[in-house]
Amino acid sequence: MVINATLTMLVKTDAPEGMGNDSTYYVSGEDKYYRIDGNVYRAISTGDAAAAITATNVRRSNLNLTKKVVDEANNPVTSADLFGFTITVNNERDTEVWFSVQRDASDPATVVKDLITSATAEVKDGVPTGYYYAASKSPITVSIRPGWNLRFTNMPNGTTFTIKENLTSGSDYTFVSAAIDNEGEFSVTEGTTTGNGTIKESNKQYTVTYTNKAEAKQVYIKKTGRDGAVQLAGAVFNLYTKADYEATPRGGPVKAGLTSKTDSLIDLGKLPVGTYYLEETDAPVGYNRLTEPVEIVVGTDVTYTQSENTLPPSHGGIEYDSTTKTYTLTVTNSAGYELPSTGGPGTLGYTLTGALLILAAALLLLRRRTE
Repeated sequence: MVINATLTMLVKTDAPEGMGNDSTYYVSGEDKYYRIDGNVYRAISTGDAAAAITATNVRRSNLNLTKKVVDEANNPVTSADLFGFTITVNNERDTEVWFSVQRDASDPATVVKDLITSATAEVKDGVPTGYYYAASKSPITVSIRPGWNLRFTNMPNGTTFTIKENLTSGSDYTFVSAAIDNEGEFSVTEGTTTGNGTIKESNKQYTVTYTNKAEAKQVYIKKTGRDGAVQLAGAVFNLYTKADYEATPRGGPVKAGLTSKTDSLIDLGKLPVGTYYLEETDAPVGYNRLTEPVEIVVGTDVTYTQSENTLPPSHGGIEYDSTTKTYTLTVTNSAGYELPSTGGPGTLGYTLTGALLILAAALLLLRRRTE
């Protein structure tokens, strides 16, 4: 306000002691008071510079959710599986909450526009933008893959949120932990996958990371002939971890003397996440022994590679039982006789005998012609 040609900043206050009810101006020490329209104000500054008003905008915070899968040794595991969450954001200042999901948090071009979620997708000119919205305080279901980043934007101080991972019993994964970074406030209720948090500071990036462990997989080997149909008993294998198999000298096997029974099956047991080599030490009678190990990779799924005597394309090679959650891998042998090791006698005796017989027959024929 301009008072006596001077820009003056006023603050409303109570009338000081000594200021009469009819007084329009009063001085107490260094303080000056004015009565305007029945209200009392104290002058807190005068002059153009002193009376200037400075407005400061405070950036709101973002809340991120990301997913990680590890093995028994806490090493990251690649997974293409989707993990479901239910999220509730209580933003008292806004009626809606907005979020997006990127496959790579650092690359906006990887935004997911076909997200599986109960939220509403924003569409402009008939094209999804990659942003989703829902009413504040309403539960939002969403599915993300490990490594993806879900981000709620523009969350003011005081916003509370609840995150629950929807893991089912019997899943291939178990819940390990959920934690927030950047000194944020978030805690998980013991014995559950549900966590609650509060946005406490402005202009911060908070990330909640949910971590699961990939469970060990039950694996069987089915030993068959080349066509995958003839069941073979008597094959003997040793199972190694990749590290032990490739070590110099080679490390010991995880399991030794694994032998196929009359049903052709070998129980490898539950294998933790990792890469294994299955080496055949004895082949069934009448079949050639595999000279190269079978590579078995256990992750969120089970795969294997047999570099020789592979199955015909019509045979899938892997059988998965969703009820028992077991994997059966078909490993084949070719019919025939194993070649002798280098330096062994092998078929040398037979070869020499045959050569001598041929030589004798030739000499006999020559003798008859000269008679």
